[in-house]
Amino acid sequence: MIFQHTLMDEFELRGRWRLVDGDRKTPGVVRFSPEHGIRLDLDQPLEPALEAVKHTFGPRLAAYEVVQGESLDGNRITLFGVEGRPFGTLRSRLMVVGEALPSERALLYRDLVVEFEGLEAFVGWNPISGQGDESSETVTYRQPEPFRVELNETYSISIEHRCAWSASFGQRSLEHRACVRVHATVEIPAAEFFNGPLAAFHRLLELAVGRRVRSRRVRAESSSSNKEAVGPRGKDYSLLFFRQTVPGARGESFEPSDLLFNMNTLGDHAPAAIQHWNARYPDLWPVLAFYFMLDPQYDLDSGLELHFINALSAIEHLHRVTSGRQRGKADTLEMQLATLIDGMPQRAQNLFEPRDEFIGGVVATRSHLLHAQIAGKKTLTGKSLWKALSGLRLILQSGFLQQMELDKLQMADFLGRTREFRRLQRYRETENSNAG
Repeated sequence: MIFQHTLMDEFELRGRWRLVDGDRKTPGVVRFSPEHGIRLDLDQPLEPALEAVKHTFGPRLAAYEVVQGESLDGNRITLFGVEGRPFGTLRSRLMVVGEALPSERALLYRDLVVEFEGLEAFVGWNPISGQGDESSETVTYRQPEPFRVELNETYSISIEHRCAWSASFGQRSLEHRACVRVHATVEIPAAEFFNGPLAAFHRLLELAVGRRVRSRRVRAESSSSNKEAVGPRGKDYSLLFFRQTVPGARGESFEPSDLLFNMNTLGDHAPAAIQHWNARYPDLWPVLAFYFMLDPQYDLDSGLELHFINALSAIEHLHRVTSGRQRGKADTLEMQLATLIDGMPQRAQNLFEPRDEFIGGVVATRSHLLHAQIAGKKTLTGKSLWKALSGLRLILQSGFLQQMELDKLQMADFLGRTREFRRLQRYRETENSNAG
């Protein structure tokens, strides 16, 4: 049976487990779920010496860098960062199906291929054409122009797609999936993929979608000929599993028109936009971390004030990145906001008028929340605080789009698609109507 599970599935693998330098093979089962992550339940402890002290010292914790296993259907498995009760349930932070690896230093790959939620909409096309043969596992379909970008001397990124028949409840249907391939010229530690070009693209996709998105499937490919039994049941790849904490993820489908931008709307500038974004991601990631930490659309359990403070932290980091100033030499918040608003398209700038009133309210509210100053007339609460938060997020979105070096028309068009722009526009129209 070919291993076909994804990061969105719940599944279990029964087999025998051992430590890298141990001879004892212990029966047990590893379970994975998107919500709870990776759990290993063993019939006996991995270390024989622990059985002698089980009833003497009572419960104790164990920690192992690596646990290797082989499932009953022949798949080799490696668990990393395994901790828990040796006589109960152990938890792991990363599972590799397809390889028996001695340490995390051996997690070296040339390619990581990832399927993301929303990626098909971001790609912006439906390549299916003609009739498929239901007796076959694949069908013929129209191939769009190949997309591949050289990011730097080490990495390139490409977008691939596949079409296959799938069966569910006795019905066969045609399934289309897009994936991102990050290729390295030499074997690279998996962590460098995840923290580098793959993380940059993931955040770019989330910016387009407007919220956090999850990975559906992570496939790792290696060029090493000396790796032992690489791939599920002899395939030339491995599958990586880990828990994803993504607030607001609902698993809904997306259409290209739902996104802030996609490959079609980026047009001929798409390769350059991805290159610019990747080059600036090392400086941008703190801003993006604050921006995506809490989303007022989904994180309703968090107070509006916390969203406001997070947005201001992101504003401070963004201004530092775009102005080139070092920590400790930053302008005042008033100057930071004024500079960032000046860099927005005129249509967006108009939403902040009167600008002094907007900036004054933000500064007064920050002082009230962080420094316990008595609330004054300018302090924002309720609807006015929600409106200011929408403005701060729109400023951040404009700053992110500028990192891709878009032209003014694209900037204005993309910002006009955001829910923050539309919300502020409705506020402005209502205020004008009431004033009239």
